[in-house]
Amino acid sequence: MTQTPPDRTPAARLVDELARDFAPAERTVPAMLARQAERYAEKPLVSSGGHSWTYSQARDEAARFGATLRAAGIERGDRVALICSNRLDFLRVFLGCAWIGAVSVPLQTSSSASSLLPIVAETEPVLIATSVTFVADAVEPAVGGPAPARIVVFDHHEQVDDERDAIAAARTA
Repeated sequence: MTQTPPDRTPAARLVDELARDFAPAERTVPAMLARQAERYAEKPLVSSGGHSWTYSQARDEAARFGATLRAAGIERGDRVALICSNRLDFLRVFLGCAWIGAVSVPLQTSSSASSLLPIVAETEPVLIATSVTFVADAVEPAVGGPAPARIVVFDHHEQVDDERDAIAAARTA
């Protein structure tokens, strides 16, 4: 006896729609962000911490951070480790990497620096992008592992004493 499949979930229907709308060669982050930005422009896409992005803003942020990564020497296929809580900065780095064909390597923020060492050693990122909150956790893998030698802190405010002190401590590590 054959059973009728249950109704498709909204998420499954969305995946079906995207598969129809994007030919395999167009299933890249830049192509999909550009298409969805044309389609939904100023509609909200994501919000976090009281801030939100529209589809157009997500595309623009991805392109802008992708250009920043390229200017820093990051190339297609390079890995960029990312230590950041769930917020728009995480998405900015993740999408920026995808925009230029780099691979983001999200690292668990609740992990100790020493437990990140084997992950960093295995993935060999050329850069660790982190929020100032986790800069101390990024230092040990950056200086103690085979790679990377560079850390980028994307939300540092020099006028905030704790943040300035965290950056100073990282520089002397």
